[in-house]
Amino acid sequence: LRDVMAKVGKSADIIAKIYAELRERDAREKLLPLLSHNAPGVRCWAAAHVLEFDPQKGEPVLSELAPAQNSLVAMSARMVLEQWREGKLEFP
Repeated sequence: LRDVMAKVGKSADIIAKIYAELRERDAREKLLPLLSHNAPGVRCWAAAHVLEFDPQKGEPVLSELAPAQNSLVAMSARMVLEQWREGKLEFP
């Protein structure tokens, strides 16, 4: 589990850097095509970041992913939605 969490943390750091670069270049909309990616994890990460600038497109994707059982992606989607709806979600 420790190895998995280390990989997740490393991936999150990379994604945060990429998102910061997209924001700096005013190119966040480049994430929108990822909302329909085949991989649920990609859709989840993209949707979470899309919430900052287009919540009407990001929230439905997270809501679609959230109900799955025994899924790290579903748990992540639920947590992001909860934080978003409580106004606690912060973007790097």
